[in-house]
Amino acid sequence: MRLIEEFTKKGYYHSILDKERSLSDDKLSIEYLYDPEEAREELIDIFLSKHGDELFIVLKGDVKNPGELCRWWDKRISRFMSFGSSDYSILRKFKYNVIQLVLYSGVSETIIDGKTRIKIPKEINREEEGSVQVSRKIFLPYTEEGGQIVIPDEEAVEIPFYLIPLEDFHAKSTDIDELEACVPDEEEMAFLYSKIAIPRKKAGGIMPLGFNDEQFEKTKEWLLNEN
Repeated sequence: MRLIEEFTKKGYYHSILDKERSLSDDKLSIEYLYDPEEAREELIDIFLSKHGDELFIVLKGDVKNPGELCRWWDKRISRFMSFGSSDYSILRKFKYNVIQLVLYSGVSETIIDGKTRIKIPKEINREEEGSVQVSRKIFLPYTEEGGQIVIPDEEAVEIPFYLIPLEDFHAKSTDIDELEACVPDEEEMAFLYSKIAIPRKKAGGIMPLGFNDEQFEKTKEWLLNEN
């Protein structure tokens, strides 16, 4: 998943990179959250949803201690939620909907004897993901391809708006066989595959929607079958 493209596709706009629009257009004071004059090397961008009810702060988690990073931005977010607009109804939309998306490369480089350079998996302290009092935190690995931030689909599903495209699913033949083995035989239990005619009126006060005795026993036998 290409992160910036996905935000754009979903109608979010870049509050920093988009020079044609700013948060002030939405009656929001960006300076309480981010000072354009203050260089923040970890800040990639801030995204606002098209309905003005969700805010993503995208950060590079490699440049600083993740705990310190998240706590610093929580302070800024608290300030923004208090003073970021003269119209409180606008700020109220963001309640529980401010997310710090912390990206990390997933690998670190090690130099051996000053010459050999190897990459090893990086362990990231994700304890801050449990801190949701001010904002939600999501830690995700990423790579850069052609200047684009790319997140693996299996990780990107943690982002609330993202769904893996259906065409990207490729079921294995073994998975299909296992799934087919889990469902009842269509010939033996055809009644499970046919539509039930729902009567308009109750017969004797009871609406006959259940299985008949034979169907019940077949269903019971199938459910109890360990194979």
